Amino acid sequence: MLDTTDDWRANGRRSVVASALWRSRWLIAATMVLAGLGGYLISSLLSPVYTAQARLVLATTQPFDPLARPLNGAPDRYVANQLAVLESRPVLELALQELDGDDRISVEQLADAVTVAAPADTDIIEVRVTGPAPDVAAARAMAVVDGYRAFVLEQVQDSADAAADAVAANPQTVADIRTRAAVFGDGLAVVEEAVVPSSPTSPRPARDALLAVCLAGLVTMAIALVRRDDAVEQEAAAVADGTGVPLLGTAPLAFSRRHGFRPGAAPLDLPVVALDYVVAGRPGAVLVAGLDPATGAGALVLGLAEEAARNRGVVVVDADPERALLRVSGASEPRSLDEPLPDDDHRRLVAPGRPPPGGGARVDVAVLGEGFLHRQGAAEVTRRNLGLLVEHYDLVLVHAAPITSDALAFALVREVGAVVLAIGGRAGLSTDELAAAQDQLALAGRECDGLLLVTRLRGGRRPAAARPPAAPASGRPTAVQQRVPSRR
Repeated sequence: MLDTTDDWRANGRRSVVASALWRSRWLIAATMVLAGLGGYLISSLLSPVYTAQARLVLATTQPFDPLARPLNGAPDRYVANQLAVLESRPVLELALQELDGDDRISVEQLADAVTVAAPADTDIIEVRVTGPAPDVAAARAMAVVDGYRAFVLEQVQDSADAAADAVAANPQTVADIRTRAAVFGDGLAVVEEAVVPSSPTSPRPARDALLAVCLAGLVTMAIALVRRDDAVEQEAAAVADGTGVPLLGTAPLAFSRRHGFRPGAAPLDLPVVALDYVVAGRPGAVLVAGLDPATGAGALVLGLAEEAARNRGVVVVDADPERALLRVSGASEPRSLDEPLPDDDHRRLVAPGRPPPGGGARVDVAVLGEGFLHRQGAAEVTRRNLGLLVEHYDLVLVHAAPITSDALAFALVREVGAVVLAIGGRAGLSTDELAAAQDQLALAGRECDGLLLVTRLRGGRRPAAARPPAAPASGRPTAVQQRVPSRR
């Protein structure tokens, strides 16, 4: 049993993302602090900008008609037209005349400083104008309002004069026109004057500092996540040191949300060589189980098998009830190892897997069902059939579900020569589950012989072309040339 006070077990479950962020926490914190201080300082050095607002309440939602003809224009359209009039050049030129040279600003600069808006379902227009000082912003806002009122009065008067000239022979009609023009006036019911602002709208050092902190944090965390594989490998090495279990290497696998993990283009020769050293002199199969279903152990076993099959005969046994490896391999499901054979022809126990994309040796596939646990005599049959595979293949890899949650996987621990645990993948590094797995192995009188770290392959898809298979050692045919080679 493991000492529960070991440092490596203190971290509990930590996802890949959380692990990467935790390792970069001091860099992230320092970057955010520096960005906040820099943002505050730079914002404080900028010239202040003040914004004053005036509000106009329209008296009507229809344009002035001197002849009082019925108009059915949409009210929203009239309000939109007045917004455009407020920002028009004639109104802004009248506004500059109202300022009377006190504010040295051009029409173009005033246009950039003016913003008009109308709240939905209202007859209210809000006029916001910016300035370098509070009184300047308020004066500009009122100048725009006065320019608008003068412009509308002028337009109404011109329209009334033209209509009156057209009906000059009818004094009563002319009087009615003048009355309508006087009543319409500037078209406003209420004018709420701009108030001198008490504080600038920009810069706001505190707000800008907060935005800089958030942006710096997001950028630094993104960089940490891009480099998370390096952080995961470092943490996996630390976990291996803490447990005393050798880390056999890193297995980069292709990953997609649709298909999950699959063997990638990255060679797995180093993990295979490390696995050879671990199992050297140990008869029997090698059990590879993930700590979690999201580890990607099925794809890992198939990737190791494809790499090893370049110069030897390899078979994989899928003992996972979910048949994750079988799905990835593309092989049809053969007879289960817990079913008795009418003879000792081991070829009846396997199905040929599809060749890896781009060429390479074919890996044969076998399966083991839960009859091993539930049917009388199935355990002895399984041992015999598994022995046939060990006799006729150079390497037998058994993929199983997590031994802490699957009875079949736990039962297979005593049937194999070595036990390797897969860590990482989408499950991250869970020291709690690793401790539980080792406790489970200790209960069976076994130890973990090695750890394999699963990471996502950078670049994603597996290319169409792969390395050609290596020349077989000592002239021995590969699994492509001879489906079931004899054991050396």
